[in-house]
Amino acid sequence: MKFNSRYLEQAVDEFLLEADHSFKLAEAVQAVSDILAAEPGDKDEVTQEVEILLKEYHLFFNADDQMYTTQDEFFKNVQFCLTPSEYEIKQGYLIPGHRFSPFACDSVFPSEIEITIEGSADPVQTIDQECAIHDAASFHTLLGSEEMFHYFIADHQENQAIIAAGDPEAHLLLTVFDLAEFYSNNDFKIGDALLFTVEDWDNGIFNFKYQSQADRVESDKKKWSEAFESALKQVFDDRGYYTSIPDQLALAYFIAQKAIIDTPALSIDEFISSTDKVEIIMVGGQTVLWEREDESALSEEDAYTPDQDVMVSQGSTDSLLDLLKDIGCGITPVELDSLMYNEMFQGGESLEPIIDRVLYFKGDSFSDDAQEAVFLNFIEERWEDLTESYRRDSDQDKGAIRRRIMHFLDERLRFFLELDKPKETLQEELVESLDNNIENMNNLLALINSDHIFDDEGEFDKVMEGVERMGEVQANILFEIESTINEQ
Repeated sequence: MKFNSRYLEQAVDEFLLEADHSFKLAEAVQAVSDILAAEPGDKDEVTQEVEILLKEYHLFFNADDQMYTTQDEFFKNVQFCLTPSEYEIKQGYLIPGHRFSPFACDSVFPSEIEITIEGSADPVQTIDQECAIHDAASFHTLLGSEEMFHYFIADHQENQAIIAAGDPEAHLLLTVFDLAEFYSNNDFKIGDALLFTVEDWDNGIFNFKYQSQADRVESDKKKWSEAFESALKQVFDDRGYYTSIPDQLALAYFIAQKAIIDTPALSIDEFISSTDKVEIIMVGGQTVLWEREDESALSEEDAYTPDQDVMVSQGSTDSLLDLLKDIGCGITPVELDSLMYNEMFQGGESLEPIIDRVLYFKGDSFSDDAQEAVFLNFIEERWEDLTESYRRDSDQDKGAIRRRIMHFLDERLRFFLELDKPKETLQEELVESLDNNIENMNNLLALINSDHIFDDEGEFDKVMEGVERMGEVQANILFEIESTINEQ
């Protein structure tokens, strides 16, 4: 059975509204199958779609036991350390900046965070303060380079003109927490810390208490740093470049868990400034955390370095289009780009699934080793070009449409693979209708892969409805082809 993607999303939403804070993947698949009245033979398709959709929600996934956990449940009552800078202590305030971003829903702006001194009934008051641009940036770096400036403008609209003027000595207006009295009462100095507890992840509500430098054990700091470095390494391996810094940090907390939560010895600011294994790098116009001195997006096994002894191929290698036609894989360059975008959209960072997917439907062998080497070079170079500029956070609507189109195109290729009859032997009118429909899908893919942005949800719905109609047209044509063959 083919499922409308919108119905699938609604079914997943319905399940999540009733689900416990933690649930197994199998439970989600069964509930969605029940809602959609899916048949037993649809299990693999439903499982794949549910897994993809659950990546869009605020969930952590434990691969060992196939268990999902909501972030609000995981971070509930979690403690973390925050260390005000000497600048903030002297000024008598605390800049929320990026400090709370791993511990609160991403829809909560830093200026909307609410903090309360432990034992107090009233939240700490916020005030507006001027802050030099270079100082402001240092407190917001981990939001991401683009998100940081978007926040400055969202916090105070007048910051837009200040930023546009480009004066490095200018001052921005920021919403900050007034902690002058708290600092004074505790004789607060550099090295002291604030120990925060997450009260409400969804709404960004926290309480805190004073922690003196004397109570902060150096050996605990070292263990915390090592555990966090190890957890971030796993995040890098699993997610590559395609996760924002706040999400990278939150995932590291989930991976490390007790090793850092039971003893919140180090603040994230202290960790970033002291670690020699992690740094902030620029990828595709955005900043991410990454392993120091390792900026390769591809591992050695994914690089597909061709044999240097191979010289000239007897097969077609003039262009990617000619090469794809020559090896009979049944896809166009636009579809190849879409496979890569789809892999990035789903959080993948390896070329291997794309190579496997292209070669799975390949009808003929490569003409020789040289043609295969050229093919792999084409693929690698295109992947590098696309990954440099891809931004998943701006690809939500387009990614869902692209994924659905690729599903239909896969169905077409799989049909002919199982049919094992060349298209030239089939009824010409049916083949022509199918080719026209495929061309329409490719034209839409080209639009999806461009810089076009959907203006509103109405346009998204209209395009998705068109995709579903093209899927139905294809299904009818394939049915007619099969029926015609059976009648012969």
